[in-house]
Amino acid sequence: MPDDRKTVVELSLQGTGKGTRLALSQGPFLTEERLALHRGGWTESFEKLQAVLDSRT
Repeated sequence: MPDDRKTVVELSLQGTGKGTRLALSQGPFLTEERLALHRGGWTESFEKLQAVLDSRT
């Protein structure tokens, strides 16, 4: 795809009183469409992770 390019993903983990906060940033993106595609993929991945973590409690 002409608007596809390498991006940098940064993850940070921060301990909280109740667990760990995970933050993600990624970019730069050439188009809003490419940003939306990646946002959707990360959102789905984090929802699956949350479901796994919730099943352990």
